[in-house]
Amino acid sequence: MTDKYCIYTNNFTFVDNDGYVALCCKNLKNKLSNYHIKDYKLSEIWNSPEMHAVRAEIASGGEPMGCFKCYDPERDGVRSFRQKALGMINNGVPFQDEKIHALDLRLGNVCNLACTMCFAGNSNKILQNHKTMATHFDWKPGRLEKEAEKYHKSNYDWSDDPVAWDNIISSVDKNLKHVYLAGGEPFYLKNFPTTVQRLGSLAPGVRFVINTNGTRWLREKDITALKTVESVYLRFSVDGWGLSNEWTRQGCDWKETLQVMEQYHKHFRLHVWDITANVLSVRSIPKLIKFLWETYPDVKVQIRPVINKTELLMENIPDRFKAESLKFFEEHKDRLEGVDHVINEMKRPFNNDMKRKLTVRKFVDYYDKHGTVTFESFDSELADWIWNDAEE
Repeated sequence: MTDKYCIYTNNFTFVDNDGYVALCCKNLKNKLSNYHIKDYKLSEIWNSPEMHAVRAEIASGGEPMGCFKCYDPERDGVRSFRQKALGMINNGVPFQDEKIHALDLRLGNVCNLACTMCFAGNSNKILQNHKTMATHFDWKPGRLEKEAEKYHKSNYDWSDDPVAWDNIISSVDKNLKHVYLAGGEPFYLKNFPTTVQRLGSLAPGVRFVINTNGTRWLREKDITALKTVESVYLRFSVDGWGLSNEWTRQGCDWKETLQVMEQYHKHFRLHVWDITANVLSVRSIPKLIKFLWETYPDVKVQIRPVINKTELLMENIPDRFKAESLKFFEEHKDRLEGVDHVINEMKRPFNNDMKRKLTVRKFVDYYDKHGTVTFESFDSELADWIWNDAEE
């Protein structure tokens, strides 16, 4: 076994929100010849020529197409996604077989939030905003229609299909140790309790990790279903303090979010605070983290930067606006998983280009107009800079 070993290609199966199987959430381009979970048993995909070829390439020390998203950060000294995944399963020890020991299931794009860093493939709420986005951001002709077709509900409803679940359930057995469920928002799925119970019955001691945006009160049937499995961990996504979180995660209410945190904590183990840092929220994040440490001292804080949306890159504002947050992150590196990547992004040279500033301004303007709070309401200092035409 080489040091290129990846648990996702050898022991972890990933089903994306659209029902297609990929190597993992970081490598969606490698869609395994468009295998869809409605059409194939998971075992057929797992034992396909394409999967065998990927494993053989890694075993020989190679790096399959798209896997640079892990191997490149590792070369820069950053702990990668594959390394984190291995750490979660089997105490970080590679399995010596090629059986399915873990499932990563993205259950569709049904979601109640329209987060600024997200897209319609993860939230149908964003799809509902596409007409206003097309007008505001001057989308090219045809893009609106193309995306409406691509992200239509019929392409993201695989988790409502009994055949798809049969194709998964029939392919795993008592070797299953870990199930990760995400969306969309899993707790908004009508068949969520049934899903948990069916998967939980496959193997004793299977560990469930559920990623939630923390805005949905647990229903009694959710609690009952989750209590039937031995081990439940919740990853709670929150990206800023107070109004910053409301602006970033459009559709949430901060006071209610705090109350839902308490409800979840009462019934199940809060495992990770999952923070996605972007240039417009990063100034409020130290206050958020201090609160989380004081209120939930046993819950791990994980943080990562936005790197796939130009308007939210850390390089978009002068260093002086980031200095305090950067100092906090550097002082607490040992307590913040993933913060090295955030620090690296924050240290990128300021992109002092008026065109980039205008891009950020247009972005802020859209979410100010379509949200419940304005950016200025929680960060007037940075807002003044964004709306000022003076050169830096």
